[in-house]
Amino acid sequence: MASSVLSIGRDHYESLQSFGSLRSEEREVRPRRLTDAARLSLVFWSRFFDWKESLTIVTTDSFIRWHRKGFQFHWRWTSRGGRPALPKEIRQLIARMVEENVTLGRRAHRR
Repeated sequence: MASSVLSIGRDHYESLQSFGSLRSEEREVRPRRLTDAARLSLVFWSRFFDWKESLTIVTTDSFIRWHRKGFQFHWRWTSRGGRPALPKEIRQLIARMVEENVTLGRRAHRR
């Protein structure tokens, strides 16, 4: 009984390994290597900018908090109210036109 359970577990593990290797074989996109010109420009800019002082250690909690704030900002910005409100003068003009011309009322829009 125990050997059959181990056999099933081993088979499952081997199938997961083969699946993982297939997945990695499908993705044969390799990162591009830097050109000599790009390396030279990085050396050039590092002479003018002290990049070691700008490095900061960020905790996981800080990173997650920043991500959540950014996500909230994104959805607040994209889902803000619909149309902007009409100026008061235009709303008053529309109300006056409806009062003066009966055909602009609800009956005209029911057709």
